[in-house]
Amino acid sequence: MICLVALGRFLAQRAANDWLVLLMVERQGFRLTAGTAVYLTYTIGLVLSRFIAPILLTRIERSTLTRLGCLFMTMGLLLAVFSHGSQLAIAWVSLHGMGASIGAPLTVSATGEEGGNSVKSHKSIEDGLSLAMSSESYV
Repeated sequence: MICLVALGRFLAQRAANDWLVLLMVERQGFRLTAGTAVYLTYTIGLVLSRFIAPILLTRIERSTLTRLGCLFMTMGLLLAVFSHGSQLAIAWVSLHGMGASIGAPLTVSATGEEGGNSVKSHKSIEDGLSLAMSSESYV
């Protein structure tokens, strides 16, 4: 079960490469260069949250931080798609990026804590995720 959650999070993080600029240009009315700038803010949100996550892990429990990441990711995605304000859409896209970036690695690390034969399940999940990420660029 946790494999599907991890895969969904990584795909949500990586799928923004395809839909983000398109959403900003066609739905929000940005020019192409401005849509690309929004993608840059998304990427900056990803990077910053990867650096902030270890600091947050010292203060917040892992499961709580994982849930917050899921909430941010979902809320940011829905509000970016359905909001009508340009500046708000930029904020929501950044929120989606931060939630996806924090939640995906935490979900994968949680697979090592599963009961049963966790080493085998962790390795198979890593193999599946690396296959999904490498084949995504060919689709």
